[in-house]
Amino acid sequence: MKFEMYRRLDLFIFFILMVFSSLVSLFVFSNKSFQFYFSFTTLILFITLVRWNYLGIVPYIISQGILSLIQIYVFHTEVKITLAANIGCALFIFLIPLILTKWKGNIRKNPLLLILLLLLTYVCIGLGEGVSLLFVGDYNFLGNFVFYIFNREIYSIVISTILVLLLRSIDNLIVNVKQHLKMIQEEEDEEWKVSENDKRSE
Repeated sequence: MKFEMYRRLDLFIFFILMVFSSLVSLFVFSNKSFQFYFSFTTLILFITLVRWNYLGIVPYIISQGILSLIQIYVFHTEVKITLAANIGCALFIFLIPLILTKWKGNIRKNPLLLILLLLLTYVCIGLGEGVSLLFVGDYNFLGNFVFYIFNREIYSIVISTILVLLLRSIDNLIVNVKQHLKMIQEEEDEEWKVSENDKRSE
């Protein structure tokens, strides 16, 4: 499979996972009968950003757009606030791939950095949502940010932190795909050279 096709397929799969996670959280855990709320969407977004850097933002924005449409037409939420909260939350997401492009090592081998960047992803989303809501007349920036982190997403943060530590053991999941494929190619080339040298020495 060509790299371009692989990238499109990979991004599409993560896009589907984001949509599915967002809709399950919307229809199940937003129900008042549940005493808690959690979503895997931000964890999926984070993994996508690690894999594809800035391109990982695209499926997230599209999935948030779909979520917005469902909230507006099914739950009759206010259009401006819904779009600001769901799509505007991506305002500062670019900071994560910016940091990732500066980091040259294998991020999954550094659990502390992995957790810090995952938490920073939540912070960026909370800040983006708060700033976007300012533009539609909701000036309770600090209150909105605190509510997002410590009320709405606290269970998601705890569960996602545990999951990301477990998922990092999967060899080709939480990796920069380009770097990972390059590393595999280099290892295969090295093995081929060693094999050729062994044959010549016989």
